[in-house]
Formats: sequence, structure tokens, C-alpha cells
Amino acid sequence: MKSLHRLTGILPGWLVCFFALVFIWNSSGAIGSTVDMDSLKTRLSQVYPDTNKVWLLRDIAYYYQLVDLDSAMHYSDRAFVLAVGLDFPYGQTWSLYQKALASEMKHGLDSAVPIYRQAMQIAADQQDHLSLAKLFNALGVGYYYAGNYHHAVVYYHRAYELADSLSYRQGVNQSLNNMGVIYRIQRRYEQALEMYERSLAVKRAEQDSIGMVNTLYNMGLAYSYLGEHEHSLARFREAERMSLKMSGADLLAMANIQVGLGVALYNLDMFEAAERHIIQGLERITNPGSHEWIAAMNYLGAIDTKHGKTDEGLEKIRQAHAAALASGRLELLRQTLREMAISASLAGDHALAHESWLQHSMLIDSLNRENILWAQQEMQARFELSAKTNTIRDQQQMLQRENRKTRLSLQLGLVLIFSLIAGGVVLHRIGKQRKSLLQTIAVSEVALTRDRQEKLQRFSQLLPDPLSKREMDVLQALEKGLTNRQMAEKLFVSEHTIKSHLKNIFIKTGVKSRTELLSKLSLGENHSKG
Repeated sequence: MKSLHRLTGILPGWLVCFFALVFIWNSSGAIGSTVDMDSLKTRLSQVYPDTNKVWLLRDIAYYYQLVDLDSAMHYSDRAFVLAVGLDFPYGQTWSLYQKALASEMKHGLDSAVPIYRQAMQIAADQQDHLSLAKLFNALGVGYYYAGNYHHAVVYYHRAYELADSLSYRQGVNQSLNNMGVIYRIQRRYEQALEMYERSLAVKRAEQDSIGMVNTLYNMGLAYSYLGEHEHSLARFREAERMSLKMSGADLLAMANIQVGLGVALYNLDMFEAAERHIIQGLERITNPGSHEWIAAMNYLGAIDTKHGKTDEGLEKIRQAHAAALASGRLELLRQTLREMAISASLAGDHALAHESWLQHSMLIDSLNRENILWAQQEMQARFELSAKTNTIRDQQQMLQRENRKTRLSLQLGLVLIFSLIAGGVVLHRIGKQRKSLLQTIAVSEVALTRDRQEKLQRFSQLLPDPLSKREMDVLQALEKGLTNRQMAEKLFVSEHTIKSHLKNIFIKTGVKSRTELLSKLSLGENHSKG
């Protein structure tokens, strides 16, 4: 099902199956999924070699994507050659895209990247910015599957910026959601939630029910990893309600949501309700070893152990642990080790409990080192951005000095002119002076704003743990007297995120309230003046 993931962005497995039933590529006129391969090939021998035949060849390549990658590449090549002969750039672009998907699945991403770039070049030459935005997202997904998260985020950002400039809302949503998935994998859960919240706001405005369910599901996972289980439960329940209202609700969708609900309830010590939801979800999961299956088996085993069925419980946790090891997902492995240690202790198997806690501790250390590395990389990026900002500021100051010299020269020239002319020219001079004064006032206001920002920056640097860029944004908004809601609207985040940033600011500055923080800022400013 990987090719379907690629056509719809990075989605949970249940949405892949849903899209397999309803997918119609807007630009290609792809036919419905009920048409079999024989009828497609019959039509191929009957149609005239025009642009419709290009799309028919690409459709055949698309359906071969799931069963025969060599055939998928063959028909993609035929579509591309025909599109070249017809001087049909749009068909060339999307025939190459289909070939890149098949090549990636068969030979790996390295073989597909040149094909993607060829498709991008054709789209760029034709100024087909919409196709370019889609291709940026597609290549980002390719890097995601290859484990190269840095390049994936780079292309997601490019896709987002281009889609946003085109008001292409679906592309904006996909980019935000995809970035959120990577941040979640990197355990940067607050950043992931910020992406999801922005995506959810757009999807609500667009009334995109499928997109909202997908984002709510991802938010539920992120809140669960943060330990905010009540928020996690609320997001899963909202996803469940929306899924039930959708016509033809997907069984796998409900399965995964049921497991998510069960895990959230388990973490709230509501074991009977948790067991009921997890069993309902597990009965519908057809892919043993998937993220949801591992979570379901892990927590069912933990519940069995709490109910005294230690042998059954440990066996389920062992199965979940083996699957987590095979998946390479460290977050899942951490969860299974924790539950295995607790269950083994309850079962009286102290050797297994000790070994599990030891592995859990080592894994936690590894995750912490990884988080430190990401923090260092982010700090380096912030430093580079600061250096660029300082360079721009210096250039602006030089330009302002040149402007002042120019204005002074103009004023001296005006004095000479005014000494030679009379009458109405005097009125003209008054108007010029008034305009110059307004410009000077505007420059002063900008200088005051910049001066305040620099003072806040110095205040942050004196702290044991300096404020982040986003925390500085919140601090400036707080100093202006904005409420939490006004801050959230200005910074395009939720009030929950604002509260989280304020909490971090209070901790770093050693205060307990806004009033105390503002007082501390004022004292710091007076001290620097003194």
C-alpha cells in the first residue's frame, strides 16, 4: 500500500485504504477503481494517440503500482514518450511522477530522485506552480520513507510556501500534516502539535472531514506521548464522532481510533473501558506488526496482568515487544519495555523485570542524547539565523545613514533655492519640511521598537536558560498587554500553546505571574539605564 501513501501524503494506514476506494487524480481524469486491467488494455488498443491516451497509459501504470513495478515503469515510460511526441508537458510531468514512484519502490529513493527532478524541471519551465507544489510534497515523502527527515522537512517547507502563495489549501494541509508527523517521530511533540493545530484550522474552514479526522488522530497520538492523556482522549473521541458521521466510515479508521481511545483510557486508569475499546479495535486490524497492533497487544497484556492473568499478559507484551524491535520505532520499544518490566514484577519474575528496566533506562538515555543532538542542531540554525539578521540590520543602518546624508544635502539645497525665490515657493518649502519631519518621526519609532527588542534580547541572554525565539515573541506580545487569545491569533497558534510558552517563560525567569514578570522586566531596564 506504499504507493497510496505517496499519493495522499503521510497518513495513518486506515486512510490509505479509504483513499484506495475513492482516489481520483483531479488533473489526469483517472477512472474509478472498479475498472479492471483487461478493460483498460482493451481501451488502450482502441483510442487515438492523443492526450487522453497519455492519461490512460498513466492510469494503467498507477494500477500496476500495487502488483507489478516493472509494468508500472513500462507504461509510465510509454505515457511519457507519447506526451513528448504530442508536446504535452503536463502529461510528461505526471508520467514521470508515476515512474518515480515505481522506481523508488523497486530500487530505492536514489534511483527516483533524478526522475522527480526531471518532472520538476518540466513543471518549472512551464510555470506550472501547482504541479511543482505537489512534486515538492511527493519528494519530501520519499525522503521521509528513506529516513532522511532533514531533506523531507526542507521539501515540505518548499511545498508549503508555494501552495500557500497559490492558495492551494490541500497542498498547505498536506505540508503541515507531513511536517507534524516528522516532528512527532523526532519526539518534538509540541512542535508537532503546533503544525497539527494550524492544519486543523485550515481543514475546519474547508470542511474537510477526512483531513480533520486524520489530524485529530495524529494530535491524539502526540498528546499521548506528552503524557497529556485527557487531551489525547478528547482528540480521539472527536475523531471517532466525526468518523461515524462520515458516509461509508472506514473499518480500519475506526479500528485505529478505538485502539487510540483504549490507550488514552488506560493511562487514565480506566482499565475496563480501555480493554473494551482495544479489543474492538484489535478485531479489525489486519496487519500484525503495525503501530496500532503493537500498542493494542502491549496494553491488552498490561491489563491482563493487572487482572491477575500474568502468563497471558506477559505473552501479549512479548509479542508486542518483538514487533516493536522489528519496526525500529524506539517510542514503541520504550512503551513495551516499560509494560514488560511492570508486568514481570507483578508476576514475580524479578530477573525479567530487572532486565526490562535496565533496557528501558538505556533506551531513555539514548532518546535523551538524540533530543540533545536535535536541540544542538536547532540552536546552530538559530545562531545562523541570528547572524543573518545582524547582517541585515547592519546593512539597514548603513542605508539609513546614507539616507540621512542625502536628506541633509537636499535640505541645504532647499535653503539655497529658498533664498533665491519668493512668494508661493515658501509654502512649498513648508510642505517639504512637514514631510521630512514625518519621515524622521517614523524612523524614530522604528528605532524605538528595535531598541526595545534589543533590550529584551539582552534580558534573555542574562538568564541561566535563555528564551527561545517563540518565547521571545510571546514575551513581546505580553509586554504589549495582549491576552492569551490575542497572542494566539497573532502568532497563529492555540491558546494551549501560548499557555505552555508562558509557563516556560515563568520558569526560566523565576517568576509566578505576568505582573511579577513585567515588574522584573522594568527593574532590569532601569538597572541597565543606571
